[in-house]
Amino acid sequence: MRTVDLAKKVDIGLNQLKTTVAIQKIIAAIVKEVEAGERVSILPIGVFKLKVRHARNGVNPQTQKKIKISEKSK
Repeated sequence: MRTVDLAKKVDIGLNQLKTTVAIQKIIAAIVKEVEAGERVSILPIGVFKLKVRHARNGVNPQTQKKIKISEKSK
């Protein structure tokens, strides 16, 4: 579902453009807080938090050489 589709389903007394902008601002605020390391809990939707995948060793399946996989944040 896209933001525009969600705006069509939400009836808060605003036109579709204003509803879409409001949804985009809410999503931007959630992303900003999560990127800052905060945990955002919106019930009953769920909990948003930054997940860190620690650095680890791996194997290149084509060459069988050992490689180091760097840390990633999701």
